[in-house]
Amino acid sequence: NNERQFTVRVIDPVNRVLYLEEAPRWEYKFVNRALMSNRNIDMLSYVRVTAGTLMIRGGLKAGASADPPLGEGEIDQFKVIVIGDVGSSFFAKGQLERIAGFVENGGSVVVLGGKHNYGKNGFANTPLARVLPVAPDVADRYAEVSNAVATTPDGAAHPVFQDIQIDWTLAPELNTLVTSGNMRLGATALLVTARGQSPVVAVHRYGQGKAVVVLTDATWRWKLGQTRTALPIDVHQLFWTKLIEWLLPEDTETTTVRGVELITDKDEYELNQQVRLIVTVSDPGGSAARDAAVRCEIKTPDEKNIVLQAQLGDISAYSTSVGEGYITSFTPHKSGKYTITAIGESAGEEIGREEISIIVGDPKLEFRKTDINEQLLKKIAAVSGGKYYRPNVAAGIIDDLPWVDKPVEKVEEQEVWNEWWVLIVFVMLMTSEWIVRKRRQLA
Repeated sequence: NNERQFTVRVIDPVNRVLYLEEAPRWEYKFVNRALMSNRNIDMLSYVRVTAGTLMIRGGLKAGASADPPLGEGEIDQFKVIVIGDVGSSFFAKGQLERIAGFVENGGSVVVLGGKHNYGKNGFANTPLARVLPVAPDVADRYAEVSNAVATTPDGAAHPVFQDIQIDWTLAPELNTLVTSGNMRLGATALLVTARGQSPVVAVHRYGQGKAVVVLTDATWRWKLGQTRTALPIDVHQLFWTKLIEWLLPEDTETTTVRGVELITDKDEYELNQQVRLIVTVSDPGGSAARDAAVRCEIKTPDEKNIVLQAQLGDISAYSTSVGEGYITSFTPHKSGKYTITAIGESAGEEIGREEISIIVGDPKLEFRKTDINEQLLKKIAAVSGGKYYRPNVAAGIIDDLPWVDKPVEKVEEQEVWNEWWVLIVFVMLMTSEWIVRKRRQLA
């Protein structure tokens, strides 16, 4: 039971990421560190330190220029652009339109939360607004408020969070939140506040690319607060690694229109367990396509091909962002890797396709669910008459242990033959015997 199959996504080895920031704030420090530690990307960041002065870090392979490389032809060297707390005034004329076109042609953009890039100084009424999953508004508010977070059903099944099998409510609380505009049709909220269900991380595909908004600038708290939680993994590093990996386009993504998205409820199944396939289809304008013909082509571990037709139906039980989609299912009877391709067509022309892989067999629980099962540990402690401690209070275990007085018997052996008093006693006994014998005339 010490083997495990898993899927590996192969991506372009030259993955350049551009990060723009208004100031060297806490979020920049930790996000930049997380991205710089990823050997699969070439990181280049521009940070404004004073008016007219930019600090440049990274870019050893890309070649850093004095100004952010957002000109015609320059922007195409990057796969992902991360926009930190910079308002629309940070960009020169035509640059926001160029970034929007960059996404439409297969690039990806991430807009982080901040005080300057939402609201009246943000991207509402700019070309960038049209590609974002949440419609920015001049009334957007940045607030300092503590919030625990949780994944949505969509988020738990999304590639960004599929391998992060933890209870997110145990993660350190975020202390900022941007209340932004409405979610766009087809956008997906992956992470929300535990109270109020306000979006924290939202994503969608636009044109041939992808766009993400992270509506907080406090993910760094996941890193600093790691030692005070019961979580067994570095959620900050893993979140940013998985997010950037998903944003990086595959070789075919830059040339194929991505109007189809295929999801399952998980990526590992047991034998004879039903696999439900949920497909969302969008037209070139980003609206849901209700008249598409959708089929799923499945390649089994023994190289057999199965073709299933998906039917339009209610997928609200599987998606919090889209009410209708295309559904089909199958039951695997052989263990191994299944490759599934969803293909959408309209009027005889292909709208798009997406391919995913799942593992069917006997997945081991210890591989898939590594977070602490607090409920089980508390139950064991209660049944056995003990007490459950989290790591941050474990130092008090010794003080809480009950002290019980218990008599202890101890046997010690000691040699006495060479003690002085033994000789004296022996001489006295012999002398006494001699005196007695002498008096009784026994000697």
